[in-house]
Amino acid sequence: EGTELPETKTLRYQNTEEDLISEEVLYAQADGSFERTFVNVRRSFRYRLEAAPVSTPWYDVAIVERPIIRSIQVTLTPPAYARLPVQRLDPNVGDVLALPGTTVQVEASVAGPALDEAFIVFDDATRDTLRIDGARATGDFTLNSEGTYFLEIVDENGTANNSPIRYTLKLVQDGQPAVVFLAPEPLADLNESLGALLVARITDDYGFRRARLYYRLAETRFGAPMEDFASMPVSLPSPTVLDQELQVAWDLRTAEPLDLVPGGLGRAGESVIFRASRATARDTRHELAVQ
Repeated sequence: EGTELPETKTLRYQNTEEDLISEEVLYAQADGSFERTFVNVRRSFRYRLEAAPVSTPWYDVAIVERPIIRSIQVTLTPPAYARLPVQRLDPNVGDVLALPGTTVQVEASVAGPALDEAFIVFDDATRDTLRIDGARATGDFTLNSEGTYFLEIVDENGTANNSPIRYTLKLVQDGQPAVVFLAPEPLADLNESLGALLVARITDDYGFRRARLYYRLAETRFGAPMEDFASMPVSLPSPTVLDQELQVAWDLRTAEPLDLVPGGLGRAGESVIFRASRATARDTRHELAVQ
């Protein structure tokens, strides 16, 4: 007695919000087991199995509601050197293409159970915590490298959003600045007043922060030549003009530490190498030597 397995079982189940109890007859599989698969379950329910005279207790299946991200809004604040306006992307556009140093602000509108935590998760597994304010989660980060990110939200029951969308991060490359000397010629003689007019054309994508002139005494019959370059600041009359011409009236008598005297340079076999160095607004330096 009790050693024979039943060939059928009765499955009873009931949605927790309804009085109706449904039942189905289950038939034994080849190995003696019984199976019933519920698909696309959207409401909690309970069930039990009966094989007279035995029945199981009622078992509960609880449907847990996951938090969801209803929409996102991304705002880009370019770095100060670019002098570009703040850019507000279209709603639900999370892919970012921007200059290095751009501040990326992300605001997510959420639905579902109250949130307990929210994060921006990057492809290198680092994460930034988002601020939670009711049905909103906001945060920002500085764009310094390319990669991907997604938003993870966790409700007060510890349940996270499912299959979050992954967005791309790409950098707009800032072209290298350029300096071209227009005057004097690569090899030029200085007059006895030791004055020279230097003219250079400078170009950059986003403007300039500062400029310097570098120089050193390369040949001399008095003492030793300079091994390192000295420098002096050069005025930038229009830092925001992207393609401009600089003119420098250079008095070499005041250029420390050349220690030149009128009539001595050239006549005494001395020569000066100079080059221009100027930083773009993001402090990238490009140098050109003219001899």
